[in-house]
Amino acid sequence: TNLPLYVGRGVNGAYFAGKVDDIGIWDRVLSTTEITALYLGCTSISNQPSDVTSSAGVNQKIGVSANNPSATFQWQMDNGSGYQDLSNGGQYGGVTTDTLSISGITLLNDGSNFRCIVEAGTSCADTSLSAILNVCGDITSQPRDTTVGLNAVAQFTATSSDVAAVYQWQSDTGNGFLSLTNGGQYTGANSSTLTINNVLISNSGQLLRCLINSSVCNDTSTAARLLIAAIGLHEELDNTHTFDIYPNPATDEITIKLGASNSSKTYVILNSIGEEIESGKLLGLETMVKLKEYSAGYYILNIEGTKRAFVVKP
Repeated sequence: TNLPLYVGRGVNGAYFAGKVDDIGIWDRVLSTTEITALYLGCTSISNQPSDVTSSAGVNQKIGVSANNPSATFQWQMDNGSGYQDLSNGGQYGGVTTDTLSISGITLLNDGSNFRCIVEAGTSCADTSLSAILNVCGDITSQPRDTTVGLNAVAQFTATSSDVAAVYQWQSDTGNGFLSLTNGGQYTGANSSTLTINNVLISNSGQLLRCLINSSVCNDTSTAARLLIAAIGLHEELDNTHTFDIYPNPATDEITIKLGASNSSKTYVILNSIGEEIESGKLLGLETMVKLKEYSAGYYILNIEGTKRAFVVKP
């Protein structure tokens, strides 16, 4: 027949419901054997190339295989401008073998597509599926524990080698890590540097970490702790009395010294995440508290609503 073959919707409303892999045009009539070989896939690709996820600075390989021992190979790459044949040199080797080698991978390689043209003879060729090279950035700096005074500004930084990385800071104040949003004390919740303004006693012991997304990779920084400087903090018990803690920092014991005797007052000691460690009554002007069971760290002494921080050294 001389009727045209429509690929897509035809003039009569019917259409070819399938996918076109390769299109070939011949200037002669093909034999039954040739048509059968084309239909069955004469090269019979037995293993398709797979996607690769890599860090920058390493070498990777992408492979394909065919059942026909006389098959030849030609690797192609598409980095956004269409597939082009590769040649040996630079980053690439083995471009006419069943295994493509890619050396010295950089973030510029992220998202590149690779495929292989597999041929057997002059009238039989097949095209492999595409494989994507995903290149992920590495965390280049981790957040560190930071000590600041009350009402000061604290900053935590985590960076990636990927300039296009996406950041999400999280905080744990004792109930697990939750994502932060900009507002209140926090700015830079979605940048490499988180800023905490007007640091409060309640921030003492707060853990901060950053989730970093690069290409198809998600990485989590180490957690860093926000600590409150204990030296020099003086808070009033009431309008006329103050108290001191000494020594501060301490190792084995602390003494709570009141400005005036008031044995009716009670004290509570909290750890850095707000858990009660100990409580008791004040014994006159001075009360000694043993610290032998305390781990090294920052603690809060609460005397009927008024708080002060102290440090236990290792």
